[in-house]
This record gives sequence, C-alpha cells and structure tokens, in this order.
Amino acid sequence: MSGSCVLADNGRIIRRTMANDLKHILGKQIQIKLTSAQKALACTVKNVEDNGLWISGSPLSQMAVQTGFAAIPQQIVIFVPFSSVDWFAMAEE
Repeated sequence: MSGSCVLADNGRIIRRTMANDLKHILGKQIQIKLTSAQKALACTVKNVEDNGLWISGSPLSQMAVQTGFAAIPQQIVIFVPFSSVDWFAMAEE
C-alpha cells in the first residue's frame, strides 16, 4: 500500500487515494482495532469506500449483542469510517 494521502486546506485528510490503494483487501480476512473496542476483531472486508470500510464477521455480531442490540442476525455487515479505526492488519500473500 502506498501511503498517499493529500491534506486539504482545512487540515482534513482526503482519503480517496488511500481507498483506491486498499481495493486489494476486498474479500480478505483482516484483524481490525476499532477505537470503541477493547481488542482487535477478526472480520472480512466487504467493500472499501473513500472514507471507510464495510466489514462483516461473527465477532461484530457478538460485540453488537454485548452493547445492547436486542435482535442481531448471525452475520452483520457494518460501515466503519477510517476515523474510527486505530489499525488493521492482514496476512501477507
């Protein structure tokens, strides 16, 4: 992944280039540490957008139940903005 991001005048990072660089992780298993979670979660990347990732996995369903959601399907897909991601990693192919 090339670390190409562009700073806008207001200091916000434009992540379009970064999202394009991450297209190779579609369908891949990753470990992701969300700012709101105490530990990293194993999940699958379903889609990459300019400002975040769509991820799925049973640890997400378990986390949703623990946070108070009453009815959760076994497999959920959630959008996580990059601003809510501390880090993520995947095995090198």
